[in-house]
Amino acid sequence: MSNSTWSLNPADFMKTVEQDLTAHHKKMAIDALTTVVMQSPVDDGAFRASHRLSIGSPDLSYDENQKDKSGGSSIAKGNAMLQGLVPFTTVYIQTNSPYAKVIEYGDFTEKPETAKTIGGYSKQAPHGVYGISFQLVKAKYT
Repeated sequence: MSNSTWSLNPADFMKTVEQDLTAHHKKMAIDALTTVVMQSPVDDGAFRASHRLSIGSPDLSYDENQKDKSGGSSIAKGNAMLQGLVPFTTVYIQTNSPYAKVIEYGDFTEKPETAKTIGGYSKQAPHGVYGISFQLVKAKYT
């Protein structure tokens, strides 16, 4: 058995691990938010603006007047929220848009065939947003 000593205090090593873990957590969260936002169909930008990133608890807000056609503002807000991320905290990404369920699962039944829909699904997001985004991010990190 060796008499060697640690070159780094184990408590300091744990801080390094937590910092690395948090940095990776931030990267995954912003990738997930970016994917959700950019997979979202765009009409006036309300749906893109509806996506929320929050830490520790869900953000239940929704403002029908917010618009973000490019998605840049929604991603920037999420990135700003992540600056306060601490190790082992849950990050939520969600939308509270009243029509999010229809975009995700289809069922545009009143006018299933319009310039924006076909067969009850959004032409811009025929496979939804959150499910496909989850699969894309999962593939990137597994």
